[in-house]
Amino acid sequence: MADSLKNKKVISIEDYQARTECVKTLQEKGAESYQVVKDQITGEHYLQYHYVHLNIAEGGQEETFYHLLPIETDDVLSIVFGEKEFTYPDHWKGPILRSGAEGHLFWYDSTVEDEYQKYEEVVQQVQGKITEFKQKGSLDDDSIRKLMEDADRMFGDK
Repeated sequence: MADSLKNKKVISIEDYQARTECVKTLQEKGAESYQVVKDQITGEHYLQYHYVHLNIAEGGQEETFYHLLPIETDDVLSIVFGEKEFTYPDHWKGPILRSGAEGHLFWYDSTVEDEYQKYEEVVQQVQGKITEFKQKGSLDDDSIRKLMEDADRMFGDK
């Protein structure tokens, strides 16, 4: 789909609002809202979470932030009929559109942070192996090779 929002890197809020319509409001609570929206051009559906932030530093100016999760047709029905959880961020995995203060939507992938966290844990484990290696004081070729193989194996599994 050439006009799909999924193919665009940056989308203006105005463009997004002009081409989408609300299919169903799922929840409204204070400054937060969840809706299933449909792109009128492509027929694609998105789960929209938006909230209004009161920016005290800017004199009480309100800012609205949008988060959009692309959803498949089967998921639309499951969400609308209450069979599938939809709250942000707990049930949002994969690439989503997020807005910023500049008035544009950008793609953001939360799984990148998950991967970063996994590698950070592996780095901690490797550092522990290096510390243990140094304490043993064994610097022969076989010991170094085993340390490197262990480190490769630790990173390879993640």
